[in-house]
Amino acid sequence: MKLEGKKILLVEDDSFIEDMLVRKLELEGAHCISAVDGVEGLEKLRDNNNDVDIIITDITMPKIGGYDMAQAIKSNSDSHAIPIIVLTNRTDNIKTDAQLAALGVDAEFGKADTPLHELVQHIVEMIEKTK
Repeated sequence: MKLEGKKILLVEDDSFIEDMLVRKLELEGAHCISAVDGVEGLEKLRDNNNDVDIIITDITMPKIGGYDMAQAIKSNSDSHAIPIIVLTNRTDNIKTDAQLAALGVDAEFGKADTPLHELVQHIVEMIEKTK
């Protein structure tokens, strides 16, 4: 299993997408912590003492969106090294690497056009790069 023992914070307000991602990631051996918006995502990160291997987040959510949450995480010395992947429905508006870096995001993928097995591979690669 590719993600055996890895802890993933998943911040997604669409319950269908959240359930699908959790099922796939857990089949790969990951332990998933779910949140429905950026506020809850920051709380769950804090509750876990910033001890997650990667964060996957939606962009548009109630309260705090994915980009704002990413900036808060990257500006905190206790969590700044955690890689963040943003998932979006707006593939016509995917950011450049420089724009993502300015937003505190390590990678961005389209929900509809990134197969789950490819997303898992990207997650594995990002976790390995941060070791």
